[in-house]
Amino acid sequence: MGEIYSDMDKPKITPAGKDCYPELISLWEASVRSTHHFLSEEDILYYRNAIERDYFPAVDIYILRNVEMQITAFIGLSNTMIEMLFVRPEEQGKGYGSELVDFAFYEKGIELVDVNEQNPDALAFYIRKGFTVIGRGEVDSAGKPYPILHLRKFRTAFLETERLLLRPFDEDDLSDFFSYCHNPNIGNNAGWKPHDTPEESLEILRTVFIGKENRWAIVKKSSQKLLGAVGLSPDDLRKNPKALMLGYWLGEDYWGCGYALEAAQKIIDYGFNHLGAALITANCYAENERSLRLLSRLGFVLEGTLHEAELLPTGETRDYKCYYKKRNL
Repeated sequence: MGEIYSDMDKPKITPAGKDCYPELISLWEASVRSTHHFLSEEDILYYRNAIERDYFPAVDIYILRNVEMQITAFIGLSNTMIEMLFVRPEEQGKGYGSELVDFAFYEKGIELVDVNEQNPDALAFYIRKGFTVIGRGEVDSAGKPYPILHLRKFRTAFLETERLLLRPFDEDDLSDFFSYCHNPNIGNNAGWKPHDTPEESLEILRTVFIGKENRWAIVKKSSQKLLGAVGLSPDDLRKNPKALMLGYWLGEDYWGCGYALEAAQKIIDYGFNHLGAALITANCYAENERSLRLLSRLGFVLEGTLHEAELLPTGETRDYKCYYKKRNL
């Protein structure tokens, strides 16, 4: 079978044929017994009989082998979903599952997966990989009373500038993310309460940044250091789906270095040329002079002042200075 995905530092992912089924079923059972503790013996026997007869023929199966050429992990893909992913118990935690999920997402364009609600380790794995829970079902695909969580990984492009990598966030960013978001000079200017604890930052990472479409971590290429964030989102103040709003923030140590300008310009170009935006907007507080200067350098036009646009927890109100930039036709 031909190699379809390789890297000099990574094991090779290859397609599996029917001749692999016996080894795959053995691997499946060992993995299920080590992770799916909520299943009864009767359930395991039921699924074991069904997997070769019904499930394997319905998906494209790809495998990873260890140095002894033993199949150590496999993934089953339909046209739209990761239908199955299993790793030998003794090989778990070595990156095999992560490698297969990256293959499914980046090489095959698959963004969806279902996870048993009673398998918290699998759920945690997919969340670490940038997936987000988007729904829930009371029964599994066989109609058995095992709730299923529906997950999706939203697609955010990897972009580069001369000095920066713009990439999706992940949980490994937590330490730097908290150190910046804890700083009141950042939060107060950006319009959110400074974070009190790493746990608060982790929750916001998961709900606002990780797995969310078109929200990028700003990373310095030379050091791989997280510097801040930049993103595009629908402009909720306009009834126009082709209007996107630019948002950004940067760690205070990196102010005045041109990083925000470099990152924002790349994202603006991406919004116009790849996302089809006709208009990109940006709002900032009237007293945020750094942001006002940045928007001017980016070629934004002052549209006006939205008075008393935001009510703060203190009871104070803030005005927005509203800017826009049109696509050059």
